[in-house]
Amino acid sequence: MISESSSWSIIAKLPSDRVRKWLARVLPARPVVRIALLGLVLLILAFALSRVLSPRQRFASFELPYVQDFSDVDIKLWFSDRGVWSLREGMLAQTANLEQPAHIFAPYRLAADQPYHLSVYLRLAKNTRSAGISFNAQYPHLTDQLHRVTINRSEGEGVNLVAGYTDPDGNFVNQVTVSLDTDAQQYRLDLYVLDKTYTVQLNGQTLIERRPLFYPNGLIGFYSLGPVRFDTLKITTAKAEQPSEQIYISDFDSKPGGAGWVPFSGEWKISQGELIQANPAAQDAGIGYQGGAFENYVLKVNLRHLIGVGGGLLFNMASPYQLNDAHMVRYSDQTNSLFWGYFDAAGMFFRQGAQALPDPGHEPRQIRVYSGESSYDIFVDDTLVARNVPLQRSNGHIGLITSRSSVAYALVEAFPLFDNTPLVLVKTDERLPPSPTSVPQTLPQDAALPKTKPAATATTGAVATPGPTATPLVANSPLVTSGADRPWRGVFSGDLRTSGWQVISGRWRFANEALLQEDSTGYDLSIVYTGGAFRNYTLEVALSHRAGNGAGVLFNMPYANRLAGAYMFRYSDRRPGGVFWGYYDKTGKFVGQGYANVDPPGASRHVIRIVSSDASYSIFLDGILLASDVPFINGQNFGYVGLITARSASVFESVGVSAVGRAASTPVPSAPAVIPPLTAPGRYGGVSGFPDQRIVGGKWNITQGVFTQAVPNPADYMLNTGIYASNYTIQADITLPDTPDSGGGFMIHMPEQSRKSGAAIVRFIRGGEGVFWGVYDEAGIFRGRGSAKLNPKLQGGSQLRLVVRGNNVDIFVDDRTIASGVRLPRAEGWISLVAYGGPVTLANVEITVGLDQ
Repeated sequence: MISESSSWSIIAKLPSDRVRKWLARVLPARPVVRIALLGLVLLILAFALSRVLSPRQRFASFELPYVQDFSDVDIKLWFSDRGVWSLREGMLAQTANLEQPAHIFAPYRLAADQPYHLSVYLRLAKNTRSAGISFNAQYPHLTDQLHRVTINRSEGEGVNLVAGYTDPDGNFVNQVTVSLDTDAQQYRLDLYVLDKTYTVQLNGQTLIERRPLFYPNGLIGFYSLGPVRFDTLKITTAKAEQPSEQIYISDFDSKPGGAGWVPFSGEWKISQGELIQANPAAQDAGIGYQGGAFENYVLKVNLRHLIGVGGGLLFNMASPYQLNDAHMVRYSDQTNSLFWGYFDAAGMFFRQGAQALPDPGHEPRQIRVYSGESSYDIFVDDTLVARNVPLQRSNGHIGLITSRSSVAYALVEAFPLFDNTPLVLVKTDERLPPSPTSVPQTLPQDAALPKTKPAATATTGAVATPGPTATPLVANSPLVTSGADRPWRGVFSGDLRTSGWQVISGRWRFANEALLQEDSTGYDLSIVYTGGAFRNYTLEVALSHRAGNGAGVLFNMPYANRLAGAYMFRYSDRRPGGVFWGYYDKTGKFVGQGYANVDPPGASRHVIRIVSSDASYSIFLDGILLASDVPFINGQNFGYVGLITARSASVFESVGVSAVGRAASTPVPSAPAVIPPLTAPGRYGGVSGFPDQRIVGGKWNITQGVFTQAVPNPADYMLNTGIYASNYTIQADITLPDTPDSGGGFMIHMPEQSRKSGAAIVRFIRGGEGVFWGVYDEAGIFRGRGSAKLNPKLQGGSQLRLVVRGNNVDIFVDDRTIASGVRLPRAEGWISLVAYGGPVTLANVEITVGLDQ
């Protein structure tokens, strides 16, 4: 029974004076009446609260583009959990230094299936331990069901970029951790959320790519453990493809625009999509970009002069707030010329060179600077103006500068130096004098390269390992033989020092019948096989990455102790989805000849094949032709072979040399020129597996018809069955490890045996809690078509069965129909088994082709 005193305490908490007075008169009545009336009141209050806090609450959708500069937003309307949130100096600030995390969410929802790009600036305090973005939060469990990307700082682990999600119990599940080299106070965080994956960029660099989504679109918010400030939140519609690997691209055409730019002299403003310095009388009027510092990059600036002539750019600035310790390239405000040099620590300018040029007038012009490790090159409107100018600083901020002129800047871009610069073939200004800092030279041209793969320009990042002078290999040396006369395969066992392999740099060793390079931080770490040299041969290397992306091969090396003169092909260490190739000149500087976009290597096994003939070479990756008839510019068509890595720890499983086989001059299309014949009707599988099966990626063990993929890292690992069909049934009992992101299934209707592009996929996800299906477009980017939740089993696996009829597929799990009549982009193709992570086991695998299904 409720006592009278407790009844009054409840009355005192009621919000309405009229209700309190009425209950005060009624409550002295009999206890039964008091209890009944009090229960009625509480029921009414509970109903009211349920209407306010109901999980069915509807949120307005974000109207994209959405820009929040935190100048006048009412954050009382936002949902917060812990922390002290307020607006300070035009930013959203969380000022409490709590031991528990603080959350806040915008009161809007992202529309279902809306791909979006979110960007925000973070300003960390000295005692910030973690701060970042919460996204796809599910109402009403905002803090328990979400994805999160944060910058974490701790004494023991340094600074890390961490991405993951919370499980149904609210526990955070780490999907990926990336170590950061610096501990800055300000970062720009970009998030690209597509159909089934998300990608993260930090200061414009893609550090986390294509991680799977576990929650659909929902609410957006911020997270902090310790004080932090958030500035300029932008949400826009994302393109379907993944973001490019540009380090920075200006936003002068956005509203608001010019984020991160800080003027230190002159009168700078944004007008009609351009950044303008409006005072034509100002001398050395400068503005710097404080969003990040760059190294080994290309800076591209599009400008036009409004009044006078004196526009230019700054690069490798020690500080974005001053000219001191900065390099400069700009038009002269007194003569028709361009000049370049640097400011010292005291702000004194030292000229490094100048070149007469036509009056730029008021037409748009473009200045490009290629900043490497020790020197830089300058281009104006695709004309090489200066080359190999010594650098005083090899890294820093970027900026713009004018002198006695008003200049409008339409675009500023910065992107990686090596392999993400699709340049046109450059023109050389014939007026350039031959000098150490200004050399008239046209970059190597290769008319035989595919027209969709423009030739890369010479770069300045790779320098040969210093060593004693050595005599280069000569063509008539008895060491030089053809691949047909002396086929060779490396044996990775015993003592490395007596095996014929000579280390130039890096930590190389034999282990488990493989050759390992274990330093994941160094550049151009290489090893050479000195037991023989080759001419007219095929070099084939199987490799995988343990950390980073940057493994490749060396061939036609004239020296056994340096890179000078050698040719190279490798994965990009800066862009996981890229490869590039070229040669080192006699000074050890790398000269690019081409590049291509491929699937990111991940931890999968990949096979590089180089076909070296008398005048040119061809490149194959996983059986796919990337480039043919690439010329030997320096005439080096023979030499030693070797291996190389850059910022990656790698495993080389096999290295071999054989006869040329397919001539490099034979044109081979990137897709099969002849459609493979359909596999004959019948049942395939059983204890012996498939007669023409081949491993595309991962480490597969096949025992008595049981296929097990062992690599644990989350990525799609394929085993192609060698079956090409249109109408068939495929089924397998699939057992997954107890990890939240593991999966397994089938890739079907593949146009090529070794690539995802154009194929369809059906596989289990989330450790068996669901199944999804979709297709890969021509760029190899996944496009989801559907998914379904499954009841997870306590033990054992589940059977996945597909019934394929031309361009339709029916999907079954444990004989339960999941989807029917799913459309496929093709009517036939290759069939592969797929494991996402490991160990994943596929047992009782059977493919029935063309029979009654």
